[in-house]
Amino acid sequence: MMVSCFLPLGPLGTSSLAFLQLGSVAPAAFAGVAVLGGALGGYLQGFGLVVGMLLWGHALWWLVVAVLSVCTVLTSLPFNMGW
Repeated sequence: MMVSCFLPLGPLGTSSLAFLQLGSVAPAAFAGVAVLGGALGGYLQGFGLVVGMLLWGHALWWLVVAVLSVCTVLTSLPFNMGW
């Protein structure tokens, strides 16, 4: 079951990309909104960047942990449903 440590990487990477993309289009999408003095798009762009980078960093840490975990049992790693 050690190979299944790589499963969280997909959702973490996809959600990170989604936050980065939504943050990049926020200024154009909220250009006509007069909330917060018209700076709502800029705030959402910063929020998307921060959350996207946090998720990307978490995914990078999870990748390191998964690779090191698999390397520790590499010699006795049988094929199972986790593959």
